[in-house]
Amino acid sequence: MRPIFPMFLFLLVSAGCDLGTYSKRYNERVGQMQEMANTNKDLADVWIDVGGGGKIRVPKLCYWKQGGKLMSEFYGPEDDYGKARLPGIEIAGFQKSFMGDVENGDQLLPFQVYVFFMPSKKPLEAKDEIKVEMRKKFKDAGWETRKVDSYEGKECVWEQMTIAGSSQPFNVYQNNSEKNISLPGRLDLLLTSNDQGTLVIGFRAPADIFGLEQEGLLTGTMRSLTGF
Repeated sequence: MRPIFPMFLFLLVSAGCDLGTYSKRYNERVGQMQEMANTNKDLADVWIDVGGGGKIRVPKLCYWKQGGKLMSEFYGPEDDYGKARLPGIEIAGFQKSFMGDVENGDQLLPFQVYVFFMPSKKPLEAKDEIKVEMRKKFKDAGWETRKVDSYEGKECVWEQMTIAGSSQPFNVYQNNSEKNISLPGRLDLLLTSNDQGTLVIGFRAPADIFGLEQEGLLTGTMRSLTGF
């Protein structure tokens, strides 16, 4: 009769390996979910159509409550060009932008989100066009690839262009009045595409208020993309 104990030991060892692998995967998943929650908590509970079947959520700071309703400072293609668009930069496919404010001493500094969608535009073509446009003002402008997991667990590939430190015009509120002044700023463009076209999300704010929290807002917005 074949001894049973070695086989029993083998099963225990095998089960131990399986449990260890499961535990590792579980811990990794918990870490991912926690990271997602950290970048999700500061997004508004509003879905924005961005073209190509896609929707995103933008930062809460672009909204406020009034009479129980969420309100936003929203601009479309026909609105005040100086407030709606990127200053001095032409990117095709502008759809909309949202303006939020961040307190900085006795000032309210703007944090703006821009949405562009270029139907049928291939990503390489869009990237080249935008880089040429950006280098008219920022000679070192270039793209870097980022991979992020969406809140649906799907890996998404984005291209990111970051311009930091250069002087940019901003509408600043101080002492109950608005002034357009030049400040060191930061501008981020995030690009991804599907078979319907290319999507670009822009973020712009004075450099003084662009810290780790704002970095999280960029990541959170990218991760919120769905249906694209």
